[in-house]
Amino acid sequence: MSAHLGEVLGSLAIPAKFEPTLTVGWEESMASRPERLALVAPDVFLENREYAGLPANVDPPLRAAAERVRASPHLASLMWHYARLLYEASDYPVERTNEWPFPEDAPVGGETFRLLLVLDAVARARRLHRERGVPEAVTRATCTDVAIWVAHHRRTHAGKPGIDATGRLGWFRLHGRGEVFRLGRLQYVRLGASFGTVRAFRNRGTGEVLALAEKNIRFNSRGLFDGVAGKHDPEAWTSTLEQTPEGVAGYPVSPTGYAVRRLVHLPAAEWECAYSPDVPVLAMHIPAGGGMTLELCRQSMQAAGEFFPRYYPERTFAAIRCVSWIFNPEFPAFLPPDSNLVRFQRELHLFPVGGGGKAGLWFLFDGREDIDIKTAPRDTSLRRAFLERLEQGKNLEGGGMFYLKEDLARFGSQPYRSKWPPAVLRRLGGAW
Repeated sequence: MSAHLGEVLGSLAIPAKFEPTLTVGWEESMASRPERLALVAPDVFLENREYAGLPANVDPPLRAAAERVRASPHLASLMWHYARLLYEASDYPVERTNEWPFPEDAPVGGETFRLLLVLDAVARARRLHRERGVPEAVTRATCTDVAIWVAHHRRTHAGKPGIDATGRLGWFRLHGRGEVFRLGRLQYVRLGASFGTVRAFRNRGTGEVLALAEKNIRFNSRGLFDGVAGKHDPEAWTSTLEQTPEGVAGYPVSPTGYAVRRLVHLPAAEWECAYSPDVPVLAMHIPAGGGMTLELCRQSMQAAGEFFPRYYPERTFAAIRCVSWIFNPEFPAFLPPDSNLVRFQRELHLFPVGGGGKAGLWFLFDGREDIDIKTAPRDTSLRRAFLERLEQGKNLEGGGMFYLKEDLARFGSQPYRSKWPPAVLRRLGGAW
């Protein structure tokens, strides 16, 4: 089964410049390559295609790509190497998957070979979920992510089915390793540690939550990241955060997602840390599809609070967090107050993040940010609102959110905004 990588690439007319990217783990892959490569066996990939909710009209290119692999021992070796690096080599840098070459002399191109690899993730997810007793409905819902991204590829590649080159294989690594789950409207990934620009504290007596900005963040006078899209505020300021045995001192971040330039001190005897970069969290992802009603979001987040302790009890988490264009704190200024996105934001604790000033365009305009705002389609209310915002010379901010696990039962009561500002800030007086 062993084959030299250079020989493999040469026989497939893949330039030698890719060899350094693929050398890592090559010998291990060749030593473990099975006689029958299941990911190109029709009985396997067609079953997984159906399971993932893909239509049968993707079968012809899938069959052609699989036949090409089965007919070429060298291509089979390369595909197995890719599958092993993607799903089994946890230390392999996921960003390198964006550079993986595929032969382009076949009836189908790299987009279909990538789809075969992604359907292998479906097979692996099904097996891993069964071992944990995960309900079949959750597994099926999770695997329909394949159909979502194949549909995206069709929209952006003149109706051609497949999987994009950039970022998509790395995303499906999570599926193939049993790390992502769709629970109702939303998806969740277990992360080892948190991410964000804030840490949150809960008052031991009142239960109030107060977030403080991490140190050394440059905020503009409105309390958002300074320098987004090259716009710098002459009144910008830099946050500090100092923690001692006596307590913590820093700058508050309101649940609406804005930092406040007023230094506060939280005594350790009264406040405990509830969310910080070193606590485990669930990363929430929002799949395409619309229909993000408040009730569906509530059901999903509360389901996550029950799902992981039941099926993955070792995966403890303190909060659900997400960074996305959907949490732009300025939405209330240009979206209707009863829109799903604005209503969802009110239930969460937002925080500011950096960005390029065009957050959301990629999703709203099928993978494009370099749109002409004068000619771009305005066929939905969201597209119109975003384009009008850009015409006004304003940024489209990104944003983040966290929601503490112990507050999940209170979803719908706006637990963070309803108690803002907490008593420790009210005592200081002034506007918050």
